[in-house]
Amino acid sequence: MSLYVTILGCSAAIPTRHRHCSAQVVNADGFKILIDAGESVQNQIRKSSIKMQSVETILISHLHGDHFFGLPGLISTMHLCGRTEPVDIFAPEGLQEIMEKIFSLGKTVPNFEIRYHTIKCDSPAQILENNKCKVTAFPIYHSVECYGFLVEE
Repeated sequence: MSLYVTILGCSAAIPTRHRHCSAQVVNADGFKILIDAGESVQNQIRKSSIKMQSVETILISHLHGDHFFGLPGLISTMHLCGRTEPVDIFAPEGLQEIMEKIFSLGKTVPNFEIRYHTIKCDSPAQILENNKCKVTAFPIYHSVECYGFLVEE
């Protein structure tokens, strides 16, 4: 087994023509984890060799827009492209409320289950484990509640 990371965006809060907001895909032997979903995440996925529908888990580090403003569009596109498999989203408290409000106002009901998992920890805590990898969240000092992620084989 091996882990591969594809950097889709690593710029600051403001995208430029050549750099995009935060988004990375970790491929753990075929199990794909999207870490953050800044603006243009859909376009960056389409430019890569990653199949959008193959993303099984999404980790959102914190609720600043440059880390999650691309998520509603990504979920909508997955829906429009016929996704039926569930997706797990791990994020600080508040993301589920934001997403549900966006979909409610837009009268959008995704064809697939979105399983929200709230991250809340004061020290490193395992949030996911399967036969491909283990993910640990750990708090990071920032102006809002924020987490880093350790993905291990």
